Amino acid sequence: MLQWDIPSNWGLIRLGDVAPEVSSQVTPKNETNTTFNYWSLDAISQGQLEEPQPNYVLGSTISSTCVSFTSEHVLYAKLRPYLNKVIVPSVNGIGSTEWVVLAPNPSLLDRKYLSYALRTNTFVQHMTESSSGARMPRARKDVLFDSQIPIPFPNDPAHSLETQKRIVLRLETLLGEVQSARELQESIEEETNLLVDAVLNEIFSSRDQWRGEKRLDELVSIEASLVDPREPEYSSLPHIYGASIESGTGRLLEYHSAAEDGMTSSKYLFGPGVVLYSKIRPYLRKVTIADFKGVCSADMYPLTVTSEEILPEFLMWSLLSPEFTEFINAFSLRARIPKVNREQLMAYRMRYPDINSQKKIAAYIQNWREEVSEMQHAQNENAELLHQTEQSLLAQAFRGEL
Repeated sequence: MLQWDIPSNWGLIRLGDVAPEVSSQVTPKNETNTTFNYWSLDAISQGQLEEPQPNYVLGSTISSTCVSFTSEHVLYAKLRPYLNKVIVPSVNGIGSTEWVVLAPNPSLLDRKYLSYALRTNTFVQHMTESSSGARMPRARKDVLFDSQIPIPFPNDPAHSLETQKRIVLRLETLLGEVQSARELQESIEEETNLLVDAVLNEIFSSRDQWRGEKRLDELVSIEASLVDPREPEYSSLPHIYGASIESGTGRLLEYHSAAEDGMTSSKYLFGPGVVLYSKIRPYLRKVTIADFKGVCSADMYPLTVTSEEILPEFLMWSLLSPEFTEFINAFSLRARIPKVNREQLMAYRMRYPDINSQKKIAAYIQNWREEVSEMQHAQNENAELLHQTEQSLLAQAFRGEL
């Protein structure tokens, strides 16, 4: 249930009474040579406060029916309301039908004031809890328009609007400071994410000095058998697929069992020490090494080291190296959906030093990866703190404290 903590001289007003929906649909493909400013739900990221840049495209490129909006409206994303996507457009355009186009009454409600109310944790939780659909939850329009919005001095519209605008100005100033801190944080994150690549570049720039060199199929094999993940023997095993692996670092992310992921199609069975290489979109560089028994997607190659000349850990880092990435992208980038076949993968000529050097190299890169993971953990904590600060400011605004 939606509950607001508001001052005694404020009131609550039904959203549908002050910001009804505009139901103006267009079919861009019928106007093939017309240019539209088109915003999909991906136009903004989760919780983004800034308006997206205009996205001008020809009507012929948009196959679906769209909603139209103007600079007098507010756009509210009904799909996955927990993503907290709201736009206050300063330009006219069209967008996905997943946007609900709201038309705030300008004599009663400031557009930006409304957008801040819709972005509060109070409102987001209310719409999320009342949404319909399990896999693709959507905000219910009846709940949306029956929801009550806090408004200052409801019996004095002029005073109310003046107060709303003052609150908006104050929030823009304070949230602008939060955004500046977030941009700095994002800059630091970008630099941190490049550290592992820098270490890989440093190590593998010396590869010409290594004496060992063989085709990959002389060093590894793909021996894993396909199994039915629904069988009791395999359903409880960890299920690894592309999304389970962090891009470019070899780090395994959160994963679940085959049963928990609802797997029904055949999967590869792998054991400890196997290097898992994602063959789909190889430019994402998703490779990891397992220290457990599990099943993996058929879109992955489970590589078992068959030679005593290389270590599994060194193999993993080699498959993340700039040289291998350049080699494999030469094949995969030609396709509409980039994908690496076995012959292309196994044709790679891998250079490597002696085993002791491999151990030192693997340990060195691993230490750096752990350092980067600690930095990322701290950055995630900072990002959460900024989000909490943002929500705290919004809560203060609607308690009349700004």
